[in-house]
Amino acid sequence: MKNKNNHRKVTGKPSVPQKQPHEQSVTKPSDANNRLSTDENLYARPNGKLRPKLMYYTVNGKCRFLLTLILLFIVQLAMAETLSGKVVKVTDGDTFTLLATGNKQHRIRLHGIDAPETRGGQPYSRKSKDFLAAMITGKQVKVKVKSRDRYGRVVGIVSTRNVSDVNLRMLQEGMAWHYIQYDKTPAYKKAQETAKKQRRGLWTDPSPVNPHDWRKKHTR
Repeated sequence: MKNKNNHRKVTGKPSVPQKQPHEQSVTKPSDANNRLSTDENLYARPNGKLRPKLMYYTVNGKCRFLLTLILLFIVQLAMAETLSGKVVKVTDGDTFTLLATGNKQHRIRLHGIDAPETRGGQPYSRKSKDFLAAMITGKQVKVKVKSRDRYGRVVGIVSTRNVSDVNLRMLQEGMAWHYIQYDKTPAYKKAQETAKKQRRGLWTDPSPVNPHDWRKKHTR
């Protein structure tokens, strides 16, 4: 006799076997996470935003460049200081000693000009020195600082109460050469050309020697 229970329909939900702890499924990363993982060398996330690293580094490079320009501008402003004081000594036609506030002395080198050398007795060196001395010795002057040279001297443009640009005046009177290796000021260039044409000062010499060349031959 057949068992009727074998033909009985199963009602309800079939039981699902429980997974053992070691059989727990591992959640797979999403496509987005996969993309971030596989492309980590191509992308960066500054400020939480996904950007190509190339763009990120380009932007950073521009920022660094602008920062460098700003720093250079600040340095230029710092160098654009002005010294004031009394001239206590004239060394030659382009160098003197300034006694500034606080009894601090500064050696000043006139920017953009090169006077005949007193060392070695270059022709016209004495007249150049005397001309500068007559213009500034014992007087209050202002020095617009341009830089400092390798000897520690302050290089600048000098002015007095009556002369707005002492450097230019030295060139106009033929008392110095335009120092073209360090200056390209059009007014200075023109002043030398005019003095030379009118044979003023050192230009009365038929064959004047540039101080730069004189130093090479007479100073060691």
